[in-house]
Amino acid sequence: MKYIDLLNRFWEANRADRFTTAERELYYYLLNECNHNYWRMPVPCSTSVVCAVIGMNRASLVRAREGLRRRGLILFEEGGQNSRAPTYTILDTAHDTGSATASATADDTADATSYTTQKSNTNTSSNTDAPIPIDELERRLLADREWHEQIVRQLAASGKSTDADTLTDWLRQFFNYLRICKYEKREEKECRSHFYNKLLKEYSKYGTDKQKQYDRRRGVEVPTASPEDYEGAF
Repeated sequence: MKYIDLLNRFWEANRADRFTTAERELYYYLLNECNHNYWRMPVPCSTSVVCAVIGMNRASLVRAREGLRRRGLILFEEGGQNSRAPTYTILDTAHDTGSATASATADDTADATSYTTQKSNTNTSSNTDAPIPIDELERRLLADREWHEQIVRQLAASGKSTDADTLTDWLRQFFNYLRICKYEKREEKECRSHFYNKLLKEYSKYGTDKQKQYDRRRGVEVPTASPEDYEGAF
């Protein structure tokens, strides 16, 4: 489904049952983020950043995203405290998203219940998000070139630039940081989100400052001079 199709579907649902202002603002924001991420979902969105950009408090955001979920427009997974941002998925469905979305809502509720149950049983052997040794996680994340390209594109869309080699260096620094903090195992999805959040807050800023320092140390270009410029006593 195209961007315009999603917007048309949203307004059709609005005619049947009006969305709140907070629900509209949040949906527009999520559409824009998914578009910047080339519609690879779910998309991580920091709650504090979303609140700052669209001008609402956390309680309003929580109500808005729950309202969009009930109407069958999005799915979301709550984040972890200071380690993982919430993730959002724009639902692409042909169902009417007005008042007659009971079927889609029931499916979404079942998905949310399943996710909650899975999170509450993280110690079971069948859990696919079981913690992985740090060394193995480092190997996986360093080898995931497609993920690296996604990060580079996302940073570029946010007005920041980097390259694959620099990103690899930051990944190695990140895992050294985890070892210093005495982590032995982490969940892979949670670890990826932790790295991306740390990248936005710390590493990318450091990289920018480092580049500025390097630029200041670069030699000053000397203009071309003629022989007459050297006449006379020194």
